Amino acid sequence: VIFSVTLGVLFAFLMLVFMKYTNHLPKLKPTYTTLEFIYAEIISIGILVPFVEEFCFRKWIVLYMEKHDFSKYTIILVSSILFYLWHQNFVSFNLLWRVDTIVIGIFLCLLFMKTRNIYYCIISHGVANVSLHALEYQLLF
Repeated sequence: VIFSVTLGVLFAFLMLVFMKYTNHLPKLKPTYTTLEFIYAEIISIGILVPFVEEFCFRKWIVLYMEKHDFSKYTIILVSSILFYLWHQNFVSFNLLWRVDTIVIGIFLCLLFMKTRNIYYCIISHGVANVSLHALEYQLLF
């Protein structure tokens, strides 16, 4: 659990640096800073989204591909690329935008394949999302 939390914070920091140097940080300060909104955001991006995405992109895809004898590298690559495509903005598709999702996808896939416990991935993903938003807001205020 400590490793998952540390991995999540580290990825949030790396994503923020990547977004800053590729000019993808939001330009406007958030206008929604009520306590209720912050709680709702933590629940959605910190719990619900990681839960759904990790079950889909890590557990189900990995187990399905393992069942059908795909190689470890193919499983990691497919899972990570699908995770990357899920996070793309197809209105203004840019191959470099959100490359960080491939990197975190690889690490989360390896974490699941090593531990066989999806909850470590959910914790890491949730911490990364919440940390990224917290760091992003702190930089914007």
